[in-house]
Amino acid sequence: MNFKKYQIALFMFVITVFSLFFAEHGILPVSGNRKTVIVIDAGHGLPDGGAVGKSGTPESDINLEVSLLLQKELESRGYEIIMTRRDENGIYKNAGGSIKEKKREDMKNRLGIAQKSHADLFISIHMNFFGEANSSGPQVFYKAGSESGERAAVCIRESFIKNIGSHCTREIKPVTDGIYLLREVKIPAVLVECGFLSNPDEETLLLTPGYQIKMSNAIANGIDEYFKN
Repeated sequence: MNFKKYQIALFMFVITVFSLFFAEHGILPVSGNRKTVIVIDAGHGLPDGGAVGKSGTPESDINLEVSLLLQKELESRGYEIIMTRRDENGIYKNAGGSIKEKKREDMKNRLGIAQKSHADLFISIHMNFFGEANSSGPQVFYKAGSESGERAAVCIRESFIKNIGSHCTREIKPVTDGIYLLREVKIPAVLVECGFLSNPDEETLLLTPGYQIKMSNAIANGIDEYFKN
């Protein structure tokens, strides 16, 4: 084998090794000739409204507002965005089915959108709820064992501290079984709980357009940092 053929063989070997590494760790390298693709999932959707705040506002409405703001912000930064839903409804066709059947179809359809997208990141937007009214602050979850998901979660959490406030101290958490989409999705993924609807003061903030913009911008800044590294 002459030197030129040796160089080509070595190059192909290195490319193969890196491709296997990226596939194993759930990291999708972004090609220089295409935009970075992100799937934004606005959690829940009628008839599943999710948690309900003290004022009676369903979680699904706020999830959608923040998700649409995040879409707008990320598109302004050059990302290509795929939305799982754009209105108040869940993603299902069986209108005559039970709520449970609609929810099952909805979750499978969201997963299908994520899998077919070959996106570089999947982010699901939610609001939290807990029995104690004093619980507060955003929190980020990621798929257990996903190095890229954990890195994205760290970047978003740090952005919350920097852009929302030092009270955003909740640690990121790995998910093993409890959250269907994080468990099943094959691309880097995080789920962001933006705050607690069970806390009346935080619910008021989460319903405020200015705070929703602040929240979506903080998430976008965290995503920027993730892709820089």
